[in-house]
Amino acid sequence: MTTNTKTLHHFNIVFHIETPFSTASSQPSRFGMDTPLLRNHRNQICFPGTLVQGRLLEEIYNWGNAFEVLKPLLGAPPVKGTYKAMRKQLVFTDFVLKDTLPTQTQVRIQINDATGAVEKGQIQVIEQAAKSGKPLEFTGSASVFINESEAKNVVKLLTGALKLIPSLGADHTVGFGAITSVTVESREHEFTVQPWPENATAAALHLRFDRPFLVSETSVKENLFNGSAIVPGNVLKGAFVDTCLAMGEELPDDETLSLIVFRHAFCASKDTRPCARPASLIEFKRNNIGVALDLATYSSAVVLGKGENLSAPKFSVDWKASPKTPTNYTELDDHFGWAETTTELRVRTAIDSTTRTAEDNKLFAYTQVLHERYDAPNKEAAHFLKWHTVVDITGVAEDKRNVVSTLIADVFSHGLIGLGKTKAKVHATAINPYRATADLRDSGMVYLTLQTPALLTAQTSEVGTLLGAYKATFKELSDGALTLSHFYATQTLRGGKYQKARFKQTDKYKPWLLTEAGAVFALNIVNVEKAKKLLEKWLSTGLPIPSSWGAQYSHWDTNPYQPANGFGEIAVNYDEHSSWEPDAQGVTVATLTGDTK
Repeated sequence: MTTNTKTLHHFNIVFHIETPFSTASSQPSRFGMDTPLLRNHRNQICFPGTLVQGRLLEEIYNWGNAFEVLKPLLGAPPVKGTYKAMRKQLVFTDFVLKDTLPTQTQVRIQINDATGAVEKGQIQVIEQAAKSGKPLEFTGSASVFINESEAKNVVKLLTGALKLIPSLGADHTVGFGAITSVTVESREHEFTVQPWPENATAAALHLRFDRPFLVSETSVKENLFNGSAIVPGNVLKGAFVDTCLAMGEELPDDETLSLIVFRHAFCASKDTRPCARPASLIEFKRNNIGVALDLATYSSAVVLGKGENLSAPKFSVDWKASPKTPTNYTELDDHFGWAETTTELRVRTAIDSTTRTAEDNKLFAYTQVLHERYDAPNKEAAHFLKWHTVVDITGVAEDKRNVVSTLIADVFSHGLIGLGKTKAKVHATAINPYRATADLRDSGMVYLTLQTPALLTAQTSEVGTLLGAYKATFKELSDGALTLSHFYATQTLRGGKYQKARFKQTDKYKPWLLTEAGAVFALNIVNVEKAKKLLEKWLSTGLPIPSSWGAQYSHWDTNPYQPANGFGEIAVNYDEHSSWEPDAQGVTVATLTGDTK
């Protein structure tokens, strides 16, 4: 481990921009307004940080070697035909208008050259922050890990490069968005040290983001990315490694790093980690109110009610709206500890430096997850949401645990950098000891619920049914100590062009079949003592990958869905399996054979 040679420096940047200017919003505005101003999630007029970075990058390359030091800090796009880009190290925030003023409108028209009259339909109403000619102050910042001497040089170069930008936003050829002055000041990052809990091999971390973030696992279109409020463990681990390198810290060796478990980060409404909603839940109408019942203990198909009032169970794929809890009619997500999150749409495109117009086929949009919530109409009453994760070093050799745990706590105290598409910064506000135990009860069965997606079937599996595949997996993982009785689960395929190239699928395309979070597996306990030890290990490290699947599944470089990356996290024996069972709620259930329970 090396001593920190670099610290996180922030560069406070102030632009004075003269009205008019145009930053077209991705959100719809009031009727009759063609081009509303871009506003952030706090309803503040702003210029996106990506726009400033793009204009800065363009200017420094126009000036040859004059700003050579800044080029690697700003990154570079991937070489055509590859997915490897030079990632930016200097990350910009949005630039927000300091003062809020009553907005104005400005109208532009197109004149018909032949008649001298207004061209039909060619009128544009543009929203303005103030009357023309008024200088407005926009504030933002950029941050990067560098040492003190480098920081002084960056201030000088960044100030000079930013002053080369004549204007920001659209319609600059007709005088919009003129920059009248730029100032840059450096300040060192302030943080509170959160130590790793003494003698703990696992720690629960409360995380906070500094800006909206975008982590997208799937997209319905190639140029549309939907942000997820759940941050996968492999994303956290990747940001951890990047931050270590940026700080100048020595990374653990590959084997040790692969044994550190980073669980997915969940947005919590309480001080405890949220739990996945079990797939065994069904909706039942009680007094015209849809309530949730749990069928985890049932191994065969059932119908609810009796006589002429029988109804088939409705699982989550059939719900029109989420049912309420059967006890106090609260929301299911709130019951299981999930906080409500919202998103913000942003649309971006690349600009051709020669024509100063949008490049063809370079438009894309994303919905970024907001890191704040408002409990009042006043936008200033925002508070940060908390994400909960767990970092487990149980698998790390004992003689290395102290060094590894100290490094983890130090990095999370400073803050992870460059997370997701928006390069969000995230740091730990608390690091507490964590330990999970397996309560096997006396029923002879254990109910295992996936908290995160898991790879439980191999691409090369020759088992004829999904039940057979799951049975084979649990038999191998438990060495016969647990046998699968039945399950409630949904599956999804993961793959695509990028993953095929990134994870070295050199032969034919083979997507992964993932079992989704919330899946419930009812397991018979064959060997109590052995099963308890296994379950406690799985609670710590996640469900392992069966060794019989081959080497391509055992390494993160060829299989992204490793338990050390947060996949296959489990919980054991939800209370809801018994307390929300139909019989416990006074609801008659008939099995497929006609028996009732």
